[in-house]
Amino acid sequence: LSNGFTTDFTPPTAGTVRSAHGNPQRIDHLVQVTWSGFDDPESGVYKYYISLGTSDNLNLHAPLRPASVDLGGASEAVLTGLRLPQGKMILRLRAVNWAGLSSDAITELSVDTEPPICEPVLLNGHNGYFVVRSLEELAVSWHCTDAGSGIAHSLWSFGTEPGKADVVEW
Repeated sequence: LSNGFTTDFTPPTAGTVRSAHGNPQRIDHLVQVTWSGFDDPESGVYKYYISLGTSDNLNLHAPLRPASVDLGGASEAVLTGLRLPQGKMILRLRAVNWAGLSSDAITELSVDTEPPICEPVLLNGHNGYFVVRSLEELAVSWHCTDAGSGIAHSLWSFGTEPGKADVVEW
């Protein structure tokens, strides 16, 4: 400290950023972002900026723009008017201190508003109705994809009519 001036040669300490709607988030028109842990003991954090994009283009879906700041504690911003595609994106929050130095926190965000797409279930290589005399004769196969967040697991059942699980339960 000299003549009332403070020097600051270090950027803010980066904190964490996340979507308030969870990950994957199930809406594609907005992103509500919360952050915490950013700090700058020398000159303080002056402003936050936020962007949303891909690993190739961090500004693709929402260019870097000022985010609202709550100086009283936890902070948040809402990006609205978006048309987000299914899949993974990169959410970036930039903290800028009064010296103009910055640090970024980045997190991956997945958007998944659509159910998985599954090809027809094949029983013993066939699609449709046929007679099975015992469960040992039964060979079940299927293939499902989900561009938004992937497939966590699959369940299947077997019944005497469509929608019934009275032979092999879920």
